Amino acid sequence: MSKKSKRKLCFILIVTLFLRLFWVLIVDTSPDLEGGDGPFYLHLGDQLARGLGLTYGEPIAVVGPVYPLYLAFVQILFGVEDVILVARVGQAFMGVGFSLLMFDLGRRWVGTEVGLVAAGLIALDLRFIVESGSISTETLLSFLLLINIWLYMLAIERNTRK
Repeated sequence: MSKKSKRKLCFILIVTLFLRLFWVLIVDTSPDLEGGDGPFYLHLGDQLARGLGLTYGEPIAVVGPVYPLYLAFVQILFGVEDVILVARVGQAFMGVGFSLLMFDLGRRWVGTEVGLVAAGLIALDLRFIVESGSISTETLLSFLLLINIWLYMLAIERNTRK
């Protein structure tokens, strides 16, 4: 990859992080957690952090454990009072990872310029910016799904080279 392309990618990743942190720390500092899934996931994360398991009064199996485990991990490291802010900031960084993975997928599949465009579109897409600030599974799910697609593409490339 050329130096110019590396600079473009760095710029895109910085913009990706800036926009998401701007949303989380400046625009939407206190997300509305009345109703919706946010309070439910926060409760499950709290239960896991306290060692009580995936419970909501009683053990449940209606949701996957990954996002509640993420919230529990954040709570254990940073405390219950900062779990919302730190989880949202963490999701902003996941957005950077998402843009980077989109770049690499586009680069591998078509070429560097396509990768840069894909990363740039993800960086600027308001849906991804706003979603990174919500207490919901979408950001983590999308990030993990894209990691799987990326790993699959790497496996195909390795298999093709043999």
